[in-house]
Amino acid sequence: MALVRTFKIVLLAGLGLLLAALAAGIAATARSAAALPAPFIPPPADPATEIVQQASEVVIERSRRGVPTLRLEAAGSTTTAGGALDLQQVSLILFAPDGSQTRVQAPRARSLPGGQHRPAARGGGGGQGGFSDTLQGIGSWHLEGGVTVAGPGELRLSVPSLDYSEQAGAASSADLVSFSRGPAIGSAVGMSYDVRAQRVSFHRDVTASMELAGFGEVKVQAGSGVYDPAARRFEMERYEAATSRGEVLQGSRLAAVFRQEGGIERLEGDRGFELNSTHSVPLAGPSTPLSRLLALGGRRTMRGQRLAIRFTPQGEPEVIDVFGQANLTSGEGAPSSIEAEQLTFNLLEGGLSQASASGGVAVKGAPEGPSGGFQMNSRSLEASFDPKGGSLLGVQGEGGIHLRDQGVESQGSRTVLDPNTDVITLTGDGGNPARATWMQRTIEVKEGGVIEVDRRRRTLTARGGVRVSYQPEPPRAGEDAAKRGSMPFFRGGETIHAVADSLSFADEGRRAHYEGQVRLWQGESRLEAGSVDLNEAAGTLEASKDVASTFRQPPPERAGAAPFNPSSDLVTVSANVMTYQRDADRLLYRGRVLVTQGTTRATSEELLVHLAAGGGSAERMEAAGQVEVRDAGRIGRGDAMVVDLRADTIRLAGKGREAVVQDELNQQVVRGAALTMDRSGDRILVESELGGRTWITLKPRQKGAPGVGSDPDN
Repeated sequence: MALVRTFKIVLLAGLGLLLAALAAGIAATARSAAALPAPFIPPPADPATEIVQQASEVVIERSRRGVPTLRLEAAGSTTTAGGALDLQQVSLILFAPDGSQTRVQAPRARSLPGGQHRPAARGGGGGQGGFSDTLQGIGSWHLEGGVTVAGPGELRLSVPSLDYSEQAGAASSADLVSFSRGPAIGSAVGMSYDVRAQRVSFHRDVTASMELAGFGEVKVQAGSGVYDPAARRFEMERYEAATSRGEVLQGSRLAAVFRQEGGIERLEGDRGFELNSTHSVPLAGPSTPLSRLLALGGRRTMRGQRLAIRFTPQGEPEVIDVFGQANLTSGEGAPSSIEAEQLTFNLLEGGLSQASASGGVAVKGAPEGPSGGFQMNSRSLEASFDPKGGSLLGVQGEGGIHLRDQGVESQGSRTVLDPNTDVITLTGDGGNPARATWMQRTIEVKEGGVIEVDRRRRTLTARGGVRVSYQPEPPRAGEDAAKRGSMPFFRGGETIHAVADSLSFADEGRRAHYEGQVRLWQGESRLEAGSVDLNEAAGTLEASKDVASTFRQPPPERAGAAPFNPSSDLVTVSANVMTYQRDADRLLYRGRVLVTQGTTRATSEELLVHLAAGGGSAERMEAAGQVEVRDAGRIGRGDAMVVDLRADTIRLAGKGREAVVQDELNQQVVRGAALTMDRSGDRILVESELGGRTWITLKPRQKGAPGVGSDPDN
């Protein structure tokens, strides 16, 4: 008992000491309260966040005037007293006015209501329920946790979070967005989706890529983009697109239009673009700067205001159109180029088959040697290609043609270039003749005629009513001016004209062949024949087939002569063949030769004309073979004749027989081995076989008696 009583006392004492200690501590705390911070007191709980209801298998349906606008399904929901609705495993279907559907899925979603609503029980108890489909003022939805959007037109979006305003009918996000549409995939920073208009806008830093047949992988970067599923159209602003084979396309705006069944239908760029390519397309056959330019081969740059590329259902490019100040340039240094209002390139199975240009077409080929290169201006241009080999088959320009190429210049003709033969063909255009200037020669053919220029051989041919005009080349340094030209009696520095059925020029125009009803003239000097060959370099001329030449002969040098009739200065010679040698200053006619000058007429089998230096006039003529001369009522016959044009005498000689001169008026006859008629007087020098020389004066003709030369029967 004593022990128990002792324990109680000790326990009470300890308790007392403990209470005393507590009291002392409280007092000490009270004394130092002014120097210590206030203790943390948790804020009271927000009544609005208090969970008032939880539900599963939630369904929300919205409509406007009987047309559905939204259907939401969620695996579970939590509603707070403040009206916030949190959903789990959300599937949101958005309806456009035309009934198109967009499905949005996310692990979590929260409703941020714009009005009051209350939960309405659906189904049995146990905490299961939903919301009435007649509630108004749902407000906005915030989806997060990895949102996917499947819209019309195969558009697929993936974004960390998304806000949807039911009242505005629009979804938006500032996050990084990934998207895909058929073979195209890409990303952007920020997006907005107008459900009612069915338009998706990508705010900035847009990237996209896809495989295109004929181009390989195409990668695009853009400042912003808009996708219109209804129009199947994806537009990008401030873009740059690069292909795996080397093309780089950049500009202000580019639109890709997709097919209903999938795949790309066309690309459209506007407000200016530039396409650069560094890849090389191998061309079969001859390759020139112009062919590489039009075949889109090698390094090139294409510019314009608008670009349109159409694709086949298999995804291969089919047509490329460039509009508005279109320009295509290729090569380095001095490049080839083509400018037009519109350029069109048609492709077949991935290969180029045709290229065309229209509206102010200007084609420039790279300079080739000393030439300025091929240059052509026209209203339109067509180029055809072998789509398998890529080789250029032909180029044709029409309307307002102005062509310049290797000494050739043409205006107003239809122009065709054959790269295989390197021949340029010019024909009349719209009723106008074809006309070209080549090596300082102007060539023209009638409508339906053709001019062909061989760029490789540097030759020109023309047919179909040909007309030519040119001036002989001026003397070169150290060259005698009197020895220029290949036309006797034609003067240097004055224009020569020619007509023929056809002609051909070679050796840079120094050699010419005229065929068919040929006529060349300069002032009063004229040459006509069926065929004429000129060689200015060698200084030769050959004419055949009914040759006729006319030239003016200076008056003879004789003292005290009576006034000379200018019409008597013209000399006409006809024959079967005529040849001219500039270096020998001689002109030879052969075959049925006929010479007429005033009242004088002479025939022979051959006539050799000796010319003054430079071929400007004749000094002496020598005829051979059955010579007959008629002059002022007198007839002379012999085997040879020499006419001294300066002394104005005619000498007839016979070979094994006598020469004869007969005056038909008074029947006076003079015979001799050689007879020289002095045309200035009525006398003849008679030479005998023994060497004797006698002057015989003929009886004067009766005044007014007709001369033989004026008798049409003779």
